[in-house]
Amino acid sequence: MLEYKRIRKPEHPNADSNGCVLVHRLVWEEHNNAMLLCWVDVHHINGNIHDNRIDNLEAIFHDEHARQHKYKDMENRFCSICNRKTTYQTRGRPDWRIINEKYICGRCYKKIWNSRRVR
Repeated sequence: MLEYKRIRKPEHPNADSNGCVLVHRLVWEEHNNAMLLCWVDVHHINGNIHDNRIDNLEAIFHDEHARQHKYKDMENRFCSICNRKTTYQTRGRPDWRIINEKYICGRCYKKIWNSRRVR
């Protein structure tokens, strides 16, 4: 799995427990002379998480960012368990889950979830 670049900056308000901050957030904040709030993400427009040029970064609300990534490339998805290309619809959208970097359809996810529940 690809890792985002981090830099040690313990004085930053959004530093993690190790005192590190995501580089792309710092680049955006410094260029725009603004502090990002916790519910705002910085999106890599071209999809390359190591391309931290300012023209490749955009601030976007977390829920919209998650929606963009969850639903892109739907026509190429298939379940890694049952190999189906279709899944349940939840709120009018396909219900795909990502487990161990693989797509799982809603049907298989439900079977896994139910088999793990304590009865």
